Amino acid sequence: MSVDLRGPAAATTLVEAIRNPSSLVRLDATSWEGVLSCARRNAVLAYLGERAWSQGVIDELPEVPRDSLLSARVSAARLAQLARWELDRARRVLHAVEIPMIALKGVAMTWLMQFLVGNALIATVLGLATPSRVASDASRNLSSAVHMNGLFTTVQPCSAACFR
Repeated sequence: MSVDLRGPAAATTLVEAIRNPSSLVRLDATSWEGVLSCARRNAVLAYLGERAWSQGVIDELPEVPRDSLLSARVSAARLAQLARWELDRARRVLHAVEIPMIALKGVAMTWLMQFLVGNALIATVLGLATPSRVASDASRNLSSAVHMNGLFTTVQPCSAACFR
């Protein structure tokens, strides 16, 4: 089966591959190029690799696409590990001054998804919510940690209802 590299067929094939990873086994070289390109553009290459690995078809794939998928999985796992580490560092900084926090966006999903689909998601910024009354204290404490630990953190003030 052959797929246009940039057209809707590549996207359709990618979606089908995510839904049914065994469909990857039937792709020709041109189709692989389209699917891998589309997956990279849409930041789902690691997820596609995770799906192929978890469904047991990764070893049936041609060497170059298989290596691309496995490499993306390893990279995503490392980035997810770093995001979890940053979340833990922020938790320690805020816990020391008794400020509760809620992980937001990508880092929250990275932490949660490790239990559901492996480490195939990427978080780029650590987003946290803290009670409005202490948001400036949280920002100040985390700013100190940024210089010490290299954290990239945003603090979103939140009403007390968020923390019940």
